[in-house]
Amino acid sequence: MTRLVVWVLAAAVLVQVCAGCSAWQSAPVGGGPAGVASDSAVVRLLTARAAAVLGADRAALASTVAPGADRSATGLAARLAGVELTSWSYQVQRVTPGPRPWQRSVQVLLSYRLLVDPAASPPATARRLMVLSPDPARAGDLLLSSE
Repeated sequence: MTRLVVWVLAAAVLVQVCAGCSAWQSAPVGGGPAGVASDSAVVRLLTARAAAVLGADRAALASTVAPGADRSATGLAARLAGVELTSWSYQVQRVTPGPRPWQRSVQVLLSYRLLVDPAASPPATARRLMVLSPDPARAGDLLLSSE
C-alpha cells in the first residue's frame, strides 16, 4: 500500500512539474553557436536550480531565470509548493543551438525522490527541454528562458 501511495504522489509531482512545459523536441547534433557560454555554465545553472528546489529557496530559484522568461520557467516554485523532496537533479543529455543565435537548447533528464518513503521507491524521472540564454549581469553564465 505504501508503495502505491509513493507512486501516486510521484505521478502527481510529475504532473505539477510538467504543467506548461514544452514538448520534448529533437534537435540536430552540434555545438552551441559562437560566443555562447560554455557547457560548464550549463552545469553551474542546473546545479544552482537543483539546490534551490531542494532548499525550497524561491529567491535562489528566481535568480536562475532570465528576465522576460516564459511562465514555464518562472512557475516551478509555485508548482512544487508543499511537496517534500529528498533529491532533485538534472543530467545533461544534449546541448544544441537554441531557437535564437545566442541561446542553447539543453535536453536533460530530471530525477527526483519524494520524502514520503525515499528508500522504497526508485527516483522518478522526466525528460525536459530547456532553453538557456546568456546572463546579462554575469558574462559567461546562463539563465533559464523556457522549460
